[in-house]
Amino acid sequence: MVRTRRGAVSWSAMLVGALAAGVTVVVAAVSSTSDTDPIVDFAGGGGLTAAEQHPITIVGATPAPGIPTGDFDRQGNPVLANCTTCHATRTANSVTRDGTQLNDFHQGLTTAHGELACVSCHNPDDYSQLRLASGEGIEFADSLRLCAQCHGPQFRDYENGAHGGMTGHWDLAVGPRVRNHCLACHDAHAPKYQQVMPVFAPREFHAHGSRTRAEGYE
Repeated sequence: MVRTRRGAVSWSAMLVGALAAGVTVVVAAVSSTSDTDPIVDFAGGGGLTAAEQHPITIVGATPAPGIPTGDFDRQGNPVLANCTTCHATRTANSVTRDGTQLNDFHQGLTTAHGELACVSCHNPDDYSQLRLASGEGIEFADSLRLCAQCHGPQFRDYENGAHGGMTGHWDLAVGPRVRNHCLACHDAHAPKYQQVMPVFAPREFHAHGSRTRAEGYE
């Protein structure tokens, strides 16, 4: 939950399922109690319901990790395959902050985020998720929550429109609003996260007549 000057707005309700599809997300602020309640977003709206106001577009969000399949869903968004669909994972190193000890993925990757280790933000029990300081796993679509837990002053400014390069209308009853996601301007990785390349053999499936690594691959 995120509290604004006039009430509470659920960011997860605003962003659900959207960020994982692409870099531009169109959302509408909704009340934390019901989507038929009057809007309590800081921009006002004159007591309009979500169906009666203009949308908020959040630009620059990073989608969940995955490999493009070349297919698109009914909304025209690219369909991604999770890396663990084909590849096994390894036990996470709880202290590493760079890729100097890695052999297959992310070689040379470091972080530019203080003394935080990789698993400070990434869920070591589920690589398709992020993790809050409380230990709660969250989807990449909720990454604003991850940023907000440490960057409170910046997020307070963001929710009140003073941070994030907002353009458009304060009053959503008048017109739409466009703003940047945290990751549109800030990246915890240095150099910037590179495209994932499949470099080691698929996991050892046995179903449907698949061969094991010892048996070789065609």
